[in-house]
Amino acid sequence: RKGGLKFTNASGPPIGRECEHCGSTFKFGGPIWTDPIHETGFVKGLLNSLKEAKNEYKTLDRMEGLLTMASEELPDIPLYHVLDELCSTLHCNSINMAALRSAILNQGFRVSSSHTHPNAIKTDAPHHTIWDIMRCWVKHNPVKNIKSNSPAAKILKEEPRFTASFVIRKDANPLSKVLKLARFPENPEANWGPKTRAKRRFIEEKDKEQTKSAKRSLHDKPTIKEVPVSGDDDDDTTINSGTEKTRNDKEDQVLT
Repeated sequence: RKGGLKFTNASGPPIGRECEHCGSTFKFGGPIWTDPIHETGFVKGLLNSLKEAKNEYKTLDRMEGLLTMASEELPDIPLYHVLDELCSTLHCNSINMAALRSAILNQGFRVSSSHTHPNAIKTDAPHHTIWDIMRCWVKHNPVKNIKSNSPAAKILKEEPRFTASFVIRKDANPLSKVLKLARFPENPEANWGPKTRAKRRFIEEKDKEQTKSAKRSLHDKPTIKEVPVSGDDDDDTTINSGTEKTRNDKEDQVLT
């Protein structure tokens, strides 16, 4: 229509189809929030208020740990690397978190953790620097049996641009870990916490399970059977529910 809005596909940055490091094709992801996710002043204000009201909250340790981790995060870095995935890509032994953080700091870059993942690494170091550090790690911990067309082979084919130092620095560990705060506490029980809405399939399976349980309990109850007992020819005697009852089939009922 005239004067109406026209929506078109957005244009991305001028990049190729394949990753320059591993040769794999790119995949779309998003949307991504690129602004800071925490307001540092507000988080610190919450921490101060918790110290003033220690006896008012039963989950004080969890709250203090989460807020402290949030205050430690780099505010201008939206995404992060995961240590397990870096090592899994190269099929190498896992590197100590403090050693990797030290190697990044030794190259002059910033690094922090994330409150969303225990093995997350937020840093302003470019991707090639991270992979150069991992290449240096693999040199100290060689990898065997790598397929020639795998991403690991393409990454390790290049030589690192520098020699990474994995000597652990004092500032490599975050304050929340040094103080042994409640970082990533486990749930108090199974299936605890926010859950998705119950689905029809789940309800039907639950009803079936309840029906099976009712049938099993009914089957386990003792059954009562009528057992014939030998007696006179004229009388048929049966036992029912643990009591004896005698009835005469051939005699007429006598009225008194």
